[in-house]
Parts: sequence; structure tokens; C-alpha cells
Amino acid sequence: MRWLIARFLQEIDAAVLAAAPGSILDVGCGEGIVTERLAAVSGSATVGVDLGTEALQKEWQRREGGRLSFCPGSAYDLPFEDGSFDLVCALEVLEHLERPREALAELARVSSGSVLVSVPREPLWQVSHLLALKDLRSLGNTPGHVNHWSSGQFRQLVRGYGEVVSFERPFPWLIMRFEPHRTERPTSRQIRATYFGTYERDYPRNAQVISSLRKAGVDVREHHVSVWDDQRHKFGIGLGSAIRLARAEMRLLRKPDADFDVLIVGYPGHFDMARARRASGNRPLVFNPLLSLYDSMVLDRGRFRTKSLAARVLRAIDRRAMRRADLVVADTEAHANFFSELAGIPRSKIEVCFLGAEEPPFGPGWSRTDSFHCLFYGKMIPLHGLDTILAAARIAVDVPFRVAGAGQLENVLEDDLPPNVDWVGWVPHQSIPPELHRAGCALGIFGVTPKAGRVIPNKAFEALACGTPLITADTPAARELLEDGVDALLVPAGDPEALAAAIRRLRDDAELASGIGAAGLATYRARASEDVLGMRWREILDQLVWFRS
Repeated sequence: MRWLIARFLQEIDAAVLAAAPGSILDVGCGEGIVTERLAAVSGSATVGVDLGTEALQKEWQRREGGRLSFCPGSAYDLPFEDGSFDLVCALEVLEHLERPREALAELARVSSGSVLVSVPREPLWQVSHLLALKDLRSLGNTPGHVNHWSSGQFRQLVRGYGEVVSFERPFPWLIMRFEPHRTERPTSRQIRATYFGTYERDYPRNAQVISSLRKAGVDVREHHVSVWDDQRHKFGIGLGSAIRLARAEMRLLRKPDADFDVLIVGYPGHFDMARARRASGNRPLVFNPLLSLYDSMVLDRGRFRTKSLAARVLRAIDRRAMRRADLVVADTEAHANFFSELAGIPRSKIEVCFLGAEEPPFGPGWSRTDSFHCLFYGKMIPLHGLDTILAAARIAVDVPFRVAGAGQLENVLEDDLPPNVDWVGWVPHQSIPPELHRAGCALGIFGVTPKAGRVIPNKAFEALACGTPLITADTPAARELLEDGVDALLVPAGDPEALAAAIRRLRDDAELASGIGAAGLATYRARASEDVLGMRWREILDQLVWFRS
């Protein structure tokens, strides 16, 4: 640990020397140990700021002198004029703050040169603590840490306040120096959002986005006309659904009652984008599509041939919907790259925010029991890889499988169900958390279609949120979130032998299963909880509304 801290401090020293400051402000300086080091390394006038308790002020009196001084103050309201310091530092501070965006804006305000910030790198920080048997009751989370950022999330956060000059990642920290924008910067002002269209209200992506935005302080109003809410299979559209959709689109011509700063179209909203563009006027329009109709209906489910008229129409609907948006939000980087190519829009027009899980009902509750079975649930579509799961069940005949769901491929279950597979049919979504808490492990997706490699399904996030050990396919999308053998077991897509072996590993090794479950929950909390995703969505809207205004 001493070696890691020494390496961290060496990186801080290097960043300070690269900035060549004539003056330094160290915000959240604590006793002033690192502040004293900053002054010594730079040879510059250095000021430390913290809340100024009696104990801290005694430490400050002992250290200050020469070019080093201290004063009380808040990261949200620094007692200095704009541009007062060449370099402003906040080292291991932002993870403790309830309003990190507000603090970043204040750090940038008082800097005339650059800002140097560091935070723990998640989920590596929590996982490393678990492996060291530290902070076990909080699953590796250090007491007082209320914010958790991965490398990509931290870069995205900081980009709203300045241009990144350097970004170092000494394990397990992130160190970034940026030069603030010289115009006014975004603050934590109130944002008013209207969630618009025929979206399915109870679908996890929509419910979770609305809930997490509200938790992040966004005033979300809904302008909703129901079409899909009572349909289990959204795109098995017949004449009745087409008539309901046409009527709904006419009703959407009515402008939203509440004023708003940004309009968000939820899933499935491809047919709503023309009305949304009209309703948004000159305000930003965000499309949260979840999927491509062409990808889902043609490439994945095979409902239409790739060169058929229906396929061309679906592709055109995708392209027009995404091009009408000012910003598209995808669920993975892999999906974002696909949307960019499909719609012919710049990759910079697409942001990424994971799916996550609804909290509640999904939350910790899994524990290892003597009775082991693996759980799969879903709508039985090709990307799930149901054939691979059933083939694995035929190999691992000594392992009970529980399958919940219905859909396109349910005939596979009806025709040839292995004796160790219990198919219980469709289970209401609110009944899934107890199923996950009782299962020995949860299964993700194992299909070999291109779409299967681009998505991390809701079921994976839900298993992680419950602390249930997860097995899923090793895909580019999965690797954006998960590490094999750490927070999940990743197996080759379409490989029943590898899946059966992974299931048996978790059944036979209780310590491995518990470790995978705990690390998976830590990863979820650090990168996909409602609080984290609410912050991510808030940052996306902050930047869009700010730079549009």
C-alpha cells in the first residue's frame, strides 16, 4: 500500500511541475500534509482551504509559514476572486461531496491556469478493498465516499468544465488536469425535462431513467399517450396496434402542458420523433431508443430478409428518428458505434449511459444456500441464446435450471425440455427479485447474433443489483462493465460446454460464488446504480442544455 501511495504522490508531483504554477490553491486540504508537499515541490505560494475545524486549525498553525498558508472555506463557495490561482487542486475530495458538479464549477472559477483533481477509480477501488478484506460491511466502499466514477465517467464529468490536459491512472486512482472553459460554466441549476411519446411506462429503461433523473434533481414531467403498455411483445404489431399508434400520434400533436428545457423521447419512440421535433421547437431533443428496429427485427430476430421492403423501411425509420434528435443516448459504447454507422450521424452526437436496474424492487438479498439452481428469465428472443442454455442443461444434468418467460422461441421449450429444466412461464417483473435472491446463479445472454455482442441486458444489471453471481457471454459490450472472474463469469457466446463448466464452478466453489456476487454488486453500485446513472443523465442534460443556450 505504501508503494501505491508513493506512486500516486509521484504522479501528483509530475502534474504540478508540468503546470508550472506561480500560485496554488489546495481545496479540501485536511491537515495540510499534501498541501505542504505541493508547496515544497513547486516552490510556489500555496494556500490550503478546508472547513476550518478547531483541530484542523491547530495543524495549520504548526505547518504554515513562508510560502504556505491556510484559511477556512467551502468547496462550494471559495473565498477568492475569479482567476486567483494558477493551479487549483482538489485531491481525493470530489468523491466525498454531495454536489461535485457545483464544486468543479467553483474550482474552475478561481483558476487562471488549470485544475488538478484526483478520485478513486471504480470499481477497482472497491474490489481491491474487498480483496484486502477492508470495509467488508460496505462491500469495499470507503466510509464517506458518496460518488463513484470509472475512468470514462470521470472524463465525461470533467469535460463539462474544461479541456483535459493530462489524465493518469495510477492504480487505483484517477488523476486529471484540465484547463477551464473561459466562458460561463454549467452549474447545478434546475433542469426541467419532459419525457415524451408513446413509450412503455413500466419498461425498465423508461422507469429507471425517469426515477434516476428525479433523484438527481431534474424536474421530470411526462407527456405520454399509451400504445405499448399492455403489449408483452412490442413489435408483433397488427392492424389494431397500428390504429392505436396512428391515433396516439395525432394526440401527440398537442403541445406538452408544462414548460421544459429539454424533451426526451423514450422506448419505443421511433415513431414519435417527428412529433417530438415539432413539440421541442428550438429546445434540445434527446432520443433514448434502446434499440434499432432494423437490428432487432431483421438482423437479430430474422422476421424479415435483409433486402426486403420491410427491412428497408425499418432502416429508414431508424435513420430518420436518430437524425431528428439533437442527441441520442445509447446503452453501451458498442451500441453507440452501431447507431452512428446505421444512422450516418457523428459519433459525437451519441452519449452512453448503461441500463441499470430499478431500485426498488431490485437490491441486495442474495446469499449462498445449500440448494443450488441457475436462473434464466426473459422474452425468449434470439440474442438470449436459449438453445445454448438448454444445451448446457443437457450437459450439466446434475444442475437444476429454472426458466421464466415466454416469447418468440418458447416453442423450443415446448418441443424438447430437458428433465432438469423447470419452465414456469411468464413471471411478473416485480416477482423477479425474490427469484434472483434464491438462485445459485443468474444467466445473462449467450446468443451469437451481432446485436448480442452490442448489449448488456437488463437481466444482467438486475442480477448484479441483487448480488447474485452472474454468468453471461464474453462480448465487447460485457467487457465495458465486467471483468471475467472478478465480478462475473464470462463465457464464449454460443458455447454450451463452457457455460455448463462455469455453472458447475459456481455450484462447487462457494467462496468463488460469494466473491463474484459481492464484486458484481460493488461494480453495480459504482457504475450502474440509480444514483450513478442519474448523475450521468444529469451531466448529459446539463451539457446539452448549457451549450444549446
